[in-house]
Amino acid sequence: MDSEEKNLIMNAQAGQSTAFNQLVTRYDQQILQVIFGIMGNLADAQDVYQETFIKAYLKIQSFRFESEFSTWLTRIAINLCLNERRKKQIKRWLTFNPDDEMQNVNNLADISNQGNPEHEYINHELNQLVQTAMKQLSSQQRAIFVLKHFQGYKIKEIAETLNCSEGTIKNQLFRAIQKLNKELQPYF
Repeated sequence: MDSEEKNLIMNAQAGQSTAFNQLVTRYDQQILQVIFGIMGNLADAQDVYQETFIKAYLKIQSFRFESEFSTWLTRIAINLCLNERRKKQIKRWLTFNPDDEMQNVNNLADISNQGNPEHEYINHELNQLVQTAMKQLSSQQRAIFVLKHFQGYKIKEIAETLNCSEGTIKNQLFRAIQKLNKELQPYF
């Protein structure tokens, strides 16, 4: 953590909203990408994104400079994502409608080649296959997979963020990859 970020955090803890806004600006895209990767659709991701920064603002006093600010913020986001997915899962069990499930399949990332309809179609289909396959992962496996393969976190960083051992992260990541391979194998 650089001294500028440390000063911003201390100023935010002192109640300066402009300092907190600068912290948000530093991490908003990274946090939104993590949340979108876990939630799987933009509407839910935007809701959790807002909750993340509201909670961070309300809890900024509890930040103790024992980890990177981005790690602390990512931990808040992931916990909110996991809670929201749990709530949605319970709600889905109570009111299951297969048509609703198909409407929730969205692009995980925009990897299309602009101007080439064939590539856009293939990428769209690939995104849908990956998104559907990722629904087979547990919430923790999905979070770990997104952090590792879409956000580029190292195993140690994921373990610190999720407050787990590195062995647990490696095990969950291995299982996630096995599940995804099994789901996607017929297509490749």
